[in-house]
Amino acid sequence: MEPDYIVQFKSTPEIYKKEKSGAKSNTLRKIDLKDDRFKALRRGCKRLRIVKTDLTEGFERYITDYTEWDGYAIISWRPGN
Repeated sequence: MEPDYIVQFKSTPEIYKKEKSGAKSNTLRKIDLKDDRFKALRRGCKRLRIVKTDLTEGFERYITDYTEWDGYAIISWRPGN
């Protein structure tokens, strides 16, 4: 994995607003072991990009924690830039 590798996920406009503001600084995703994003997260990827589902805007954050629980990934990040 490249040190500057960034995993990207889409977020609905309502949730995106909370995530970007820092009111919600994590995301829950169903793990798909065929998906390279989860492979990168398991290898220690520390950068995350969240984009609106319509792809009109996005933001990047530093991942502070990656936890797998019951088939789901909980990805937490440092609020702000």
